[in-house]
Amino acid sequence: MAPVTQSEDTAARYRAYGWDVYEIDGHSFEEIFETFEKAKSATSGKPHFIVSKTLIGKGIPQVCGTNKAHGEAGVRFVPESRTAIGLPDEPFFVSPETKAYFAEHKESLHARYSEWKTAYKNWRGANKDLAAELDAAARKEGSQSAFAHSEV
Repeated sequence: MAPVTQSEDTAARYRAYGWDVYEIDGHSFEEIFETFEKAKSATSGKPHFIVSKTLIGKGIPQVCGTNKAHGEAGVRFVPESRTAIGLPDEPFFVSPETKAYFAEHKESLHARYSEWKTAYKNWRGANKDLAAELDAAARKEGSQSAFAHSEV
């Protein structure tokens, strides 16, 4: 077992503060997700504290649980550790589900931006004086410009 560098029971301290405390396996994505959902839907009115217990260098027997997992000492073991945790042998693996999520998100953002551009164009057409004032402020023109003076 690795040497202990801190003896404080942080979970107990936050329980004493009156917080809802969850202790989970930080290597379990399912447990992380379930705990976030539980905390988001809680009705206790208390703040939440999640203790995510992990083991440094997990999956790399040569450095697991030691400070050798930091920096270059652990780098040489990356390929075998990727295999040990079931990742494909490619340097920047992104799952198909993640790619699909962000592709859909990108489309949604483009659609929202397009809607905003239309609304902004309509606003400028209906508010020519305000639009001119906004343009002047953006160019830092005039003493009334919100951007021309710093009140800090």
